[in-house]
Amino acid sequence: MHGMQGNSRYTLSDQQAEALMGLLDLHGPLQITQVREQNHTYRITCQQQTFYLKLHTKDWYPPDEGQTGYSVRHEVSAWNILARHDLATPEIVLAGFDHNNPLGHAYILTREVPGILMNELLGEASRQEIAQILYTVGNYLRRMHEITFAYPGYLLLEDGPTAPPDEQGWQHFTWTLQARRQVIHQWIQQHQDELTPSLLSQLDGLIQQLPELLAPAYTPPRFTQGDFKIDQIIIAQQDGSWAVAASLDMEVASAGDCISDLVSLCVSLAQVLSPTLRWWEPLFAGYGQEPDFAAFRLRLLGGWYPYQPHIWPGIGENGFAHLLQAQDWQTLFSHSHLPSD
Repeated sequence: MHGMQGNSRYTLSDQQAEALMGLLDLHGPLQITQVREQNHTYRITCQQQTFYLKLHTKDWYPPDEGQTGYSVRHEVSAWNILARHDLATPEIVLAGFDHNNPLGHAYILTREVPGILMNELLGEASRQEIAQILYTVGNYLRRMHEITFAYPGYLLLEDGPTAPPDEQGWQHFTWTLQARRQVIHQWIQQHQDELTPSLLSQLDGLIQQLPELLAPAYTPPRFTQGDFKIDQIIIAQQDGSWAVAASLDMEVASAGDCISDLVSLCVSLAQVLSPTLRWWEPLFAGYGQEPDFAAFRLRLLGGWYPYQPHIWPGIGENGFAHLLQAQDWQTLFSHSHLPSD
């Protein structure tokens, strides 16, 4: 039995994995490795072919998620949209949209993508290679963001949402300015005990600029991966140069404020690359434009992870003050304000 440790809503058995491979007419010994919990992800190798099995099992999914396949349809639609626009994606081998399958749970099975995760590659690459990789990723993101839709919301259909989101229902912060404002307020409220009255006043003043600075980004809604980070991007060498082989994890892919992808990517890059590399320059060059600095910084006020004192941008007063005081990319991505070990 290859199952989970501790609390789990799903356990994959050898028999289930064998039945799944049987749907592909693959038989014989299996090698099964669990690579992630919630969402549960397994690497399955059979007859020298390797696949990744993903089941949406995070705690916030409704109990019937494994029966309805809502999130499976979401990810499949997003990848199909990208493939239709000639952007590299994983190959979807099988997808179960309900519980009527050998797993008894909705799932996605993709073929292994040759390449290396960007976070692993950056640790080995030279300065020149890092610049080349970042340019390539910026170009991929630009092409992704050129895809537009009529309405904001989850990409459950390949033509995108067919109506505006319910104003009274839950909304992702990339969908509407109202949802963005709510997320920023919640994040600041969670940490207001760590902030001085003066800093809180500055933050309130900056939030007043939300409509002016961010409203244009929501029209038209653009393809937004929603959590674009270096551990979800596979890079491979093609014809002697670097290329994005796939962008993983489309569970929150939406039509919305696409610059949010640049923000989440830069947050993850700032945590691992020195600002002396000026790494944002090749990234923005590949993207085709430098984002508006004030609007970019305003988006950052809505939360950053991991929330630790020694990791950019820091915690509490130190982190918020740094974001407020930065007036250019060099100072924004600086580590000088972080406590030394």
